[in-house]
Parts: sequence; C-alpha cells; structure tokens
Amino acid sequence: MKKLLSIFIVAALLLSFAVGCNSNNSTSGTDGASNSQSGVISTADVNYVDSNGEMQYTLVRAAKTGVSYTVCANMLKEISDKLGLRAKVIDSNSTDSADGFEILVGETTRPETKTAKEYLLSKTGGRNNDYIICTIGKKIVIYGMCDEALQAAANRFYETYLASVTIKGGIEDVYKTEGDFENITINNHDLSGYSIIRPHYNSGYLAQVEMESLRDVLLSKTGYCLGIKDDTKTESGAREIIVGNTTRDGVEALTDYDTYSIKISGDKVYLNGGSPYATAMAVSEFSKMLQKGAITEANSTTGSYKAAMASYDAAKTYRLVWADDFDGQWVDETKWDIINSSGEGQNGKTYWRSESSISFSNGMIHYTLTQDAENYYGATLKTNDKFKYQYGYIETSARLPHGQGYWTALWTDGTINHKYGNPEVDIIESFGNGAITNANAHTWAKNKAKEDFGWTKRSFDNLQNGRRSYYLEEESGERLSDGFHTFGFMWTPEALIFTGDGEIYCKLDMTDALYADYKYIYNLMPQKLTLTSIFGVEGSPAKIQGDDSENWNKTNVFSADYVHVYQLNDGQSLLYADAPVQW
Repeated sequence: MKKLLSIFIVAALLLSFAVGCNSNNSTSGTDGASNSQSGVISTADVNYVDSNGEMQYTLVRAAKTGVSYTVCANMLKEISDKLGLRAKVIDSNSTDSADGFEILVGETTRPETKTAKEYLLSKTGGRNNDYIICTIGKKIVIYGMCDEALQAAANRFYETYLASVTIKGGIEDVYKTEGDFENITINNHDLSGYSIIRPHYNSGYLAQVEMESLRDVLLSKTGYCLGIKDDTKTESGAREIIVGNTTRDGVEALTDYDTYSIKISGDKVYLNGGSPYATAMAVSEFSKMLQKGAITEANSTTGSYKAAMASYDAAKTYRLVWADDFDGQWVDETKWDIINSSGEGQNGKTYWRSESSISFSNGMIHYTLTQDAENYYGATLKTNDKFKYQYGYIETSARLPHGQGYWTALWTDGTINHKYGNPEVDIIESFGNGAITNANAHTWAKNKAKEDFGWTKRSFDNLQNGRRSYYLEEESGERLSDGFHTFGFMWTPEALIFTGDGEIYCKLDMTDALYADYKYIYNLMPQKLTLTSIFGVEGSPAKIQGDDSENWNKTNVFSADYVHVYQLNDGQSLLYADAPVQW
C-alpha cells in the first residue's frame, strides 16, 4: 500500500520539461511542412477559412472537463487574436462535423486521434512527454501522452501553426522525450502502450491509490505514463494491467477475502483479490515486483494479505482494523446494536426502526422498507460503545433504495457531549432519490459557550468547498439504486475526504483558517458508526405524495456488501473496541 503522504498528495513525479516539449525536438521542418512518406499524415494545405471567410475548423475536445477542455477554451482566444476568426467547440461524442474539418484535442473518440497516437508510438515509443501535431484527412490532431504533453503540444500549435490562415504541406510535428530511462518489460513487452484498467463502478479507493502509485513509480523509472482507464469506457486491447473485477475477459474472481493474485498472461496482467484490501495488496506487490526489473509469466503468484502486510511499515500503511462482511444470517451483536424504536412519520403514520426489516443473503445485509395502513418500517444499526475510532478510512459497498420518503445513511457521530460542539459525518445520505447521495460534515453547536468563539452549527450545506454530491454520469441515466457502488470517507487530522467508486469527489481542508472550528471539533473526540435506512421520516426532503403513490416502492431495499475500517498505527489514530484488531 501507499505511503501516508502519497494518499493525500498526488506525487508530482512527472518528468521535467527542461528537455521537454518546448525544446522543439520535432521531426517537421521549421514551417511545419511535412516530409512524411508514411501514408498516415496528410500533406494537403491547411486552410482555416472557408469560401465565406469564416472559420472552417471546429474544435473537438475529449471531455467536458480536464486539460482538453482548458486547451480548447484557450484556443478559441488564440484563433480570435491571431487569425481574427471565431470558432466553436464540441465534445467528441457529438456526431456534428464528424466528417468535416476539425481540430481534435486530446484523447477524442475520432478515429484520426487513434491513428495519430499509433503513429506517435511507432515514432517515439510513447514516453510521457511525447506529443504529436499532424494532419490526417480533414482533421488536425493534437495529442499528448500526458496532460502536460498535451498542453505543451497546444502551446506549440499556438506559436507555430496559427501564424497565418494557410499552412502549406500539412503538419507532421512529433516530439520525442529525451532521458536516461530503465527498460522494464512484461513478458518481453516494454511498457509503451500499456494501460491500467479499473472497474468503472464499485472499485475500492485503496486500490485506486495503489494504481496511481504504480503509475507514478513507472513514470519516474521508465518515462512511460500508464493511463488509468475505466473498463466500460475503453475497448479491450493489447497491453493491459487489469485491476479488480472488471468486465475484461480472463478476469478470475476470488472468494477468499485474504487472497490476492498476480497473473501474467501474454501481454496482459491480472491483479485481483478476494476483497478490496486484497486487491489493493495485489497492485502494491506487483509494483514492488516490477521495480526489480523484467517479469514473465513465471512471476505469476498468489499470496495472503495478512502475511504480506507484515512486511509493510504500519505507521505509513493503512491496514484493515475492523470489518463486517455480513456473511451470517443474523446481525453480529458483538459489532452492532440493533435499534428498535419508533417516531412520528408522514401522513399521520408512525415509522419503526425494527430488526424485522433486516435480512441476509449472498454475504450481504438487506433493509427492506415497507408500509401498511398504520406504519412505515425500516432498520438501523449502531456500533455505539462496541466500536469507536478516530482517524482512518471507512468504505462500504452498497445499493441504495429509490422511492419517495426513504432516508438512507451511513454516518458517524461523536461519542462525548463536549460543551463546544459535536462532529457528524454523512458518508452516505440519500433522501429517496437513488440517483444521488450527499457527503456532509456537521459541527453541531451544543450551548451558548460556543458563541464565545463565534461558533455556530455548520455543515457542507453552507460551505463553498466544491461539489458534495456523488452521482453517475448524467447522460447515462443510471442510478445508485441500479447496482452496487463504493462510498468512502478518509479522516485525518488535516482533512475530511469523501470517495465514490474509488475516486475522491469532495474534500474539506481543515488546515484552512476558515475551518478552525472543524479542526478543533473533529480532532477532539472519537466517533461511532450508524448504518440506517428508514421510511416516512418527518422532515425528510423527499415527501411521500400519498399512500397510493406508485413511486414509493420503486426499489424498496437497501443492501450493503461490507463495511471496512482502515487505520495507520501512527500514534494518532485510535481504535476503541471490545474486540481486538480484526484481520
């Protein structure tokens, strides 16, 4: 697993551009005219204007966010300033102008981008800082092997290829990274063209951290930057390092939580585990293996998470300290208290938190949310004094219910009644809309004493800290109730960090002076866990529109596969539990 600092600060291991993209180490002439005999590059003149004197080319970005988005935004201004023309930008998934004149920026879905990338790899091997600017048919392709390379390619394009409205002889401009690199191979394949493939959904955060660490280590040693790509967003191809239970052929699911597997087959590597933590260990152990040099199929192996963890520095390595995998048929009452209680619900009914709403199957816990003429029924489990912790990472894999009046949450709250305030973290909080869940962190004010410090009840609701909601791609129409997704919370003395499907989507930096109250309250006391899903709660944002509504029971079951807690043995992280550390 990764070192502590690396978990929160993405290591800036990218190679220096001192001998990089701006040094004009290209294959084209100074005027951009190509001498290519490859048949790939078009040598026709580039004319930016059409017969009406308008901009002929449309800019095509790879995504709505990221470097390609920024480059296209800047390019609009450059085209206006240097050529006096107005251009427009579209996303590459648009069919507009697919056969027309386009400037393709980054990893677009246009076939010309793929062709240019393959040509770049054939010329340079595809190390991190390599880039290409070229003409293919009616397209101008601007492609870089990393974000920095794409930006460098864009800068060169502004400087060199926007000097006039016409470029004679097309463009073939290839930059090759210079440096002293190791040649690490997988089954005699160098790392050029390799990608790391992860599950699009339901992937663990610790495995994501290890994938990023593997990428950064190989970048510094070999000069190759292995992109981390989602399985459902990329077609299966050659040279892949496949992590976890992806949709790729050849993936072998493991059932023993402790076991991890490293399998090398041809130009493919399969890294998997019987649990999220074992999968993370597979990536970490593979990284260590690869750093020693060339590997072959003979290096394929299986191992034990527990045994491997003994060789890691416990002060810098997150390890599993508490878990419930819900493998039994009953609530494990050594870990949870079952809450049986009632309260005022909606439409004159009473809501009940009841153990009768809880069931188990296939290694999962299910809360079935129902109603009758008088009552709503749901369930709540609390760890209370059976488990309390301070600092660490919590992760669950769950499928949310979808229907009016539901309230589903995994949250933590403080264990002592401090005079100034009490912390609460909502790792999952969904009010009936199975398309979205929210992260939140509250500081609940306790009494007038807090006013002496100017403190009041605060939460993410009224903090300008960026997006705090997690949802799937709007275009997909998918909901968090359609399948299982991972939801996580990392708590350190400096930050509150929330993850969805293995990636960070929300963070509060408590070192900011604006959030001194957060830092004080959250570093004051341990917290306990609550896993709840109930129905018909008064005050819930999702109101039931009458008992006969067809919407209330679209998907009336909340299911969780596991709840895991990881910590460092660093002298700060604390664990209070009747049971010892559970491996």
